[in-house]
Amino acid sequence: MNKTAPHPVLALALVIVLAAVPGSSAASFLSEIGVQPHVCNAAVLSGNLRHVALSGNDTTGNGSAAAPYRTLFRAAETAQPGDTIVVRQGTYVEPQEIRIRVANVAIRSFPGEWAVVDRRSETDEGSGIYFYVGADGGSLECIEVVGGFYAVSTETKWDWGDPDDRAGVSRLRIANTKLHGSQRDVVKIKPGCDDISIEHNEIYDSGVGLSQDDCNAEGIDNVNGDRNRVAYNHIHDICSTGVYHKGGATDGVVEYNLIENTGGAGILLGFDTSPEYFDLTANPDYYENIRGIARYNLVRNTGASGIGFYASRDAAAHNNTIINAAKSYHSPIYFGITFQDWDPAAGRPPNRNPASYRNIVSQSATLAQPLVSIRHSTELGGLSALSGTLSTHHICYWQAGHAAVFADGRTDFEGTFAQWRTHIGGEAGSLLSDPLLDADGLPHNTLCTGMGHAAMPAGSGAAAELLLLGE
Repeated sequence: MNKTAPHPVLALALVIVLAAVPGSSAASFLSEIGVQPHVCNAAVLSGNLRHVALSGNDTTGNGSAAAPYRTLFRAAETAQPGDTIVVRQGTYVEPQEIRIRVANVAIRSFPGEWAVVDRRSETDEGSGIYFYVGADGGSLECIEVVGGFYAVSTETKWDWGDPDDRAGVSRLRIANTKLHGSQRDVVKIKPGCDDISIEHNEIYDSGVGLSQDDCNAEGIDNVNGDRNRVAYNHIHDICSTGVYHKGGATDGVVEYNLIENTGGAGILLGFDTSPEYFDLTANPDYYENIRGIARYNLVRNTGASGIGFYASRDAAAHNNTIINAAKSYHSPIYFGITFQDWDPAAGRPPNRNPASYRNIVSQSATLAQPLVSIRHSTELGGLSALSGTLSTHHICYWQAGHAAVFADGRTDFEGTFAQWRTHIGGEAGSLLSDPLLDADGLPHNTLCTGMGHAAMPAGSGAAAELLLLGE
C-alpha cells in the first residue's frame, strides 16, 4: 500500500515557540470544541441538491425541493457523484443503513435547521451512515446520527482478496455533527481508509447495551488509516477508549479535543491489533502507530491511561492536560505492550523513540496509580514497552494527598519523582508541583505556564517567547 513521505521525526533538542497563556485561553479553547452552530447556519448550498423532508415521498419524490424524498436511504440510493443530500428539520427513523457508494457526496442539514438520523432500531451490524468503497471525497456535516452498530463507518477492500488493491474509502470529512448511541464504536475507520478529517463534533455514548465489564466500543476506532486528523471534538461518556490510532496508523494527529469520562483510555497512540490488518510492505515490524501526535488536548476522568503509547515508533504527546486519569488501571501517561493475538509471526515491538513533553498531569488524592509507568511482561519470552531512551521533559506533575510514584516494569523500578529522574535519565525542566487548575483545566501556578492544553502555539496568544528545550 502506498504511503506518503513522513513528517520529520522529533529531535532530542527542540526549538518551540509558545504563547504566554492569557487568562482567557482555556475558555477560548472550550468555546471552539464541538459543534459550531454559526458555521452550519451560515452555509451556502450550491451544486446538485437532493432534498429529504418528513413531508417527502420515496415513491413519487424526485429529490427536488418541491418533491423531496422521505428517507436518507432513498436519497443515498439515488445519489450521483458531487451531490449534496440536504435534510430538512426533524427526526428521521431509518430502518436501513444509509450507504454512500459514489464520490464527493455530502450529507448535511438544511442551513438554520437540524436533522436527526435515528438508527436505533438496528439489530444486526448495519451502520448509521456507511461510506462504502467508491465514496471518496464525501462528507457528513451539520447533522446528528444516533444508533447503528457504528454510527459512522468506512469500508475497505483490505480483505476482499486482491493483495494489490486493499484501498479503502478516503478523503472524508466529518464535521459539526453529533454522533452517539452506537452499539459499538461511534466512528469506525477501517484499514486503508486514509486522509479522514474529524473536526468539531460531539461524539458520545458508545456501547449501548454493553456492560462496563464487557465493553469494546471506542469513540473513534482507527485501524491502519493514515493521516487521520481528530481535532476540536468533545468526546465523552465512552465505554472504552476515547480515540485510538492503531494497526500501523501513520501520521495521525489528535489535537485540541476535550476527552472525558471514558471507561478505558483517553487517547492511545497504538494499541493491540490482529496481524492481518498490518501493511507489512510499509510496516514490516508491526508497529501499531507510526509518527502519531497527541497535542493540546484536555483529557480527564478516564478509567485507564490519559494518554498511552503502544508499539509506537516516533510518536509524541505534548501540551496535553491530563486530570484524574487511570482511575481503574494503567497510569496517566502509560507505555504499554501489544500481543497481536499471540500470533507467532507478529512483531509486538516495544515503543521506540517516544516523546512526552510540556504536559500537565494532575491526580486527586483518591487515585494511587503511578503518574508514569512502563510495562514489562514475561509472556512470549519477555515483552517490553520501551526500547532505548524516553524523551520526556518540561512536564508539570502533581499527586494530591500522598507521595507521587513512577514505575518502570522493565527493572521493577518504583520510586519518587527524584528517583525517577535519575532512573529515566530525563525530565529536564519537569517539576512536581500543584498546577492549581481551574474548572477549565487552566493552570494558575506560574511554574506550569507554557505546559498543558492551554499553552497555545505562537500567534494564538498576545505574546510569545522562544524556548530552547533539550534533554
